[in-house]
Amino acid sequence: MFGTSTDPKYGLVKIRDLVSNTIEKVAKRYDSEDEIRYIDISSIDKESKSIIGTTDYYVKDAPSRAQQCVIKDDILLSNVRPNLKTLAIVNLEYDNLVCSTGFTVLRCKSACPEYLTTAITDEYFTDKLVKKANGSNYPAVTSKDVLESYVPAASIDLQKQYASFVKQVDKSKAVCKQIFQSLDNLVKSRFIEMFGDPYLSPKYQKMPFMHCLDFNPGKSEVKNVPDDLMVSFVPMDSVGTDGSIDVSKEKTLGEVRKGYTYFRDNDVVFAKITPCFENGKVSIAKKCRNGIGFGTTEFHVARPKEGISNSTWLFYLLRSDSLRMLASGNMSGTAGQKRVQQPFFEKISIGLPPINEQESFASFVKQVDKSKFVETVKPDHPAVFQNIHGFPSFGLIST
Repeated sequence: MFGTSTDPKYGLVKIRDLVSNTIEKVAKRYDSEDEIRYIDISSIDKESKSIIGTTDYYVKDAPSRAQQCVIKDDILLSNVRPNLKTLAIVNLEYDNLVCSTGFTVLRCKSACPEYLTTAITDEYFTDKLVKKANGSNYPAVTSKDVLESYVPAASIDLQKQYASFVKQVDKSKAVCKQIFQSLDNLVKSRFIEMFGDPYLSPKYQKMPFMHCLDFNPGKSEVKNVPDDLMVSFVPMDSVGTDGSIDVSKEKTLGEVRKGYTYFRDNDVVFAKITPCFENGKVSIAKKCRNGIGFGTTEFHVARPKEGISNSTWLFYLLRSDSLRMLASGNMSGTAGQKRVQQPFFEKISIGLPPINEQESFASFVKQVDKSKFVETVKPDHPAVFQNIHGFPSFGLIST
């Protein structure tokens, strides 16, 4: 439909020519006492490509990066770690939305958002941006790098055809999501049925939280491991609100030994900073390179204790509503930078079920996961275009 990476069917056009050239700045629209709804990288759900939360600020108290005024249907593409393809189409209709300068804002004027969103997540396009990125710990491109890149110059009619296709795919994905949500609710109900509310009304004797796990295990475990060993590196945006975790990014142990949070396979990794904690960024680390992972210091790590706890029970414990609500009310720090710190966990007690009951619950979860056999269709996957719908992958060239 649009050609291939090396042979675009309709020629090429710069992204700059498809979008608005001016994105209003906060200083031009708002006074210091005005309230804004701030969108940063933690506000993005990578799977749905949507905004899942904002943080309210008075302009005078907002982070310095809160500079770009955005509106519904704007595309926000993260400039940091372009390999992760973190983006969202603004799905909110508030009139005081502001996003971080860490995003390139694409406001379509002669392109459909669905078309452009898929175009800028093409592997060829992403590879080009990755090569332009600067910085080792936080590789990033500039908005100019994005705007000066090229995409196929498809007619608006063809783009609308594709947009219609994407909407049909999204309907299918919505059905899948409902099925998955029903299964997730089934697991949550089973958790309560077996264990009660772990904090408010447990079925088993309460024990200090710290007795049930190893909290933030020390790096001494890897002190004798060579610096050149490859390990997984997990930034905050690699942990989803759905329990997923992306461990594909790698660094040498020497690069991350200092200044990052250590974990290993089977540990439960969870966010401690707002709004990531409230949004449920919790995951079980699996298939880390050489079984070892390091991530942002905004993670806490809960490691199950042999014979006392397992990862599945800890995962659902940390995602329980009562525990998250209690922790949210006991965060420390300034607005937008509040964290649930270790002393909170040292003070609470939760119901601790016998390990055999936890294992029974884990087996139930495993069976439910097998039921999730329907895989959501991704409209930017080449096979969808080439093999199913006859739409070839976009051809993208960046100079």
